[in-house]
Amino acid sequence: METDLTLRDLLNRADEDEPFQIKLGLQTAELDSEKLEYIEQAVEWTISEMVMHRKHKQGLSEDQRTVEIVSQLRALGLKASHDEEIGGHADIAIRLKGGFLWIAEAKNWRGCAWIFKGFRQLLTRYATGLPSQDNGAVLIYFEDENAKNLMDKWKVALLKQTAIATKIIQNFRIGFRSKHTHKGAGIDFNVRHFAVPLYWNPEDK
Repeated sequence: METDLTLRDLLNRADEDEPFQIKLGLQTAELDSEKLEYIEQAVEWTISEMVMHRKHKQGLSEDQRTVEIVSQLRALGLKASHDEEIGGHADIAIRLKGGFLWIAEAKNWRGCAWIFKGFRQLLTRYATGLPSQDNGAVLIYFEDENAKNLMDKWKVALLKQTAIATKIIQNFRIGFRSKHTHKGAGIDFNVRHFAVPLYWNPEDK
């Protein structure tokens, strides 16, 4: 009896099991672009899980929320860590084969100036500028309403900053991707800006 299964067979069997699909994809990803795709898919999935249970996520600190996301990422098969020493204490670091390193800074929304502080940490403290280490992210936790509007405000504020040159290279329904020159290495460093909308104010009483 034929028992050999291809990756395509396994993916087809995974059907709607997104965590399983992510695990399978990470096992076979070779190109940096493939690794990045599955990392971002994993982050999106963990954000979705947190937002679905936002009733129970109110009033938490940045670290409490970020540790939960890291735990979920590890459950998806990623070598993820919190507070790893990489030029400072990086909120989220993910390492994959081939020297691949992805770093994210996570902040509770307290206005654009607070987010920019974390963004500068990511770009000027944690990012190495080495090969396969030219992508990262900023995660913003919103308890305020209308996360899209607040993310748009953050994008406008980021573009106005002159200390770090910024180019928007991709927009999403909520969030965007920006490109910057890494001052140490002189290479482009790409940042995905994720919104985590945790606003909770039921009006059915």
